[in-house]
Amino acid sequence: MGPAGPLAEIRAGDRVIVVEVGLDADLAGWLGAMGLGPGQTLTLIRRAAFGGPLHVRTGSGGELAINATLARSILVAPLTSQGRIG
Repeated sequence: MGPAGPLAEIRAGDRVIVVEVGLDADLAGWLGAMGLGPGQTLTLIRRAAFGGPLHVRTGSGGELAINATLARSILVAPLTSQGRIG
């Protein structure tokens, strides 16, 4: 993954930071409350087969499944092992 791209394109084990959530305000607010807002860190735990949901862990330790279509609207940037944007 380059400097920034959609959450839907990261690999299992990747740590990223949310840069932007390109969704309507209500849905973006709900995702932010779940730990998926701008500035939040995420780790992709696994992705389901056949384009199914992505299982992510938030920086606060919460885990949730994100629909692959929704994940394409969440822009993320990779983090280095030191927690810096890479």
